[in-house]
Amino acid sequence: CEYVFYQRNLNRRTVEEFKIGYSPASGKALITALKKRGFSEEELDTAGLLNRFKSDMFRGRMMVPFIDTTGNVIGYTARILGKGEPKYLNTPETLLFNKSRFIFGLYQAKESIRRNGFVVIVEGNMDVISSHQAGVKEAVATSGTAMTEQHLKALSNLTSDIRLAYDGDAAGVKATERAIMLAGDLGIDLTVISDYHGAKDPDELIQKDPRLWQAAVNKSVPAVDWLLKKYEETVDNETAYEALQEVFEAENKVTAKKGSTKKSVVERAATNAMSTLTRETTKDLVDSFLLGKDTSRRQSSVQK
Repeated sequence: CEYVFYQRNLNRRTVEEFKIGYSPASGKALITALKKRGFSEEELDTAGLLNRFKSDMFRGRMMVPFIDTTGNVIGYTARILGKGEPKYLNTPETLLFNKSRFIFGLYQAKESIRRNGFVVIVEGNMDVISSHQAGVKEAVATSGTAMTEQHLKALSNLTSDIRLAYDGDAAGVKATERAIMLAGDLGIDLTVISDYHGAKDPDELIQKDPRLWQAAVNKSVPAVDWLLKKYEETVDNETAYEALQEVFEAENKVTAKKGSTKKSVVERAATNAMSTLTRETTKDLVDSFLLGKDTSRRQSSVQK
């Protein structure tokens, strides 16, 4: 109770909404309870509830169930209370739980996504829970895995406005880049939320001030703008050019699927953000990718 209500600042309504609970540390509490209800040890093992020693998988942890879109519990994510490793422990893949397809929080978020027309993808399960409590109920997360085609396709069926809000550290930036490129391959357009006011992730920002998170969600930027800004900050001319090629290839796939062109948008973003390239080089590159021309002049056109 202390961790949930005082350290994480969750209220009772949120705890009930996400069905947050506790697993005793004895190692046999769940086995004993479920065997009394007629379940066999084999069934518990198949459901991912036992460890290799045939005792409870989850012990001394805050338990958050994985709930599918029909409202059925198909697994758990569990946070250690006190000292111990791993910090978070998830149900292994089972007949019911497939981490490449499961989207945490979608059961709670789907009506808000349909009603308000957008979804926010965060990195951690606690980011989702905190976001819902802060009033941004369109938040979901992938659980224990990177973004997959199945995740993106499922969300794009609900809305075309998909906003990424991954952690602000190096790993989060790489995950954002991968998600953008994957979305481009599928013809899905993304925007990025990154205005965390110094916080490392959405949960930390919410603890600071929920209103800051609400404002950040409404200030997402096109993926191409976000990428170009990151490349401008961190890479040299040659790497920037190669990265720019990848960006335009991804953008091309999105615009081709939508049957429209984003030449003006892409050219504006590239011209404004990429100070390492000349205006002429940027225009040539945009023309090359959006019009299908040859790009063999790379070495001569990069500004020295």
